[in-house]
Amino acid sequence: MSVIDSVYRYEDQLASNWDLQIDSPEGAVLSKIKYKVISTSIPFQKFQVERKKSGETIFKGVEEADTFTITLRESPDFTSFLFFQTWMDLFYDRIKRVFRVFPSEALYWLSLYNVQITFYRDNFIPSGVCLATFCKPVGIETLSLDYSGNPLVFTVTLQPERIVLL
Repeated sequence: MSVIDSVYRYEDQLASNWDLQIDSPEGAVLSKIKYKVISTSIPFQKFQVERKKSGETIFKGVEEADTFTITLRESPDFTSFLFFQTWMDLFYDRIKRVFRVFPSEALYWLSLYNVQITFYRDNFIPSGVCLATFCKPVGIETLSLDYSGNPLVFTVTLQPERIVLL
């Protein structure tokens, strides 16, 4: 048996299912968003490496987890899009074109949400969790419209403070 065969026999990656959940005060709206997620990306910490003239490589620093995206299908009532737009409005006043100042640090931290991605194996038993904590909304990608009959899809970009595997 080859290495590839043994990987697919014992660690079938195609059998993995996952689920994305956003934790915030608006739990009712978010339960609907959970079922509209098409894809996401998960950034992790990276080391910066430099090669010396001698050919030896050395560590120079650390790149923290960068932004990540969530691609969602939208419904005719724009529930998901409006949720993310409202979340962005907590930080930026689109009319005055200025960033908002929070009256207290506690209110600022309450406006940062956690994104949890749970991985499932056979029979939908959880096998791992990736948690992106204190996420800020960075942007909503351009919404493309056409008459093809395909579902309306948009992508949201978030910036986490930290990403951990549990």
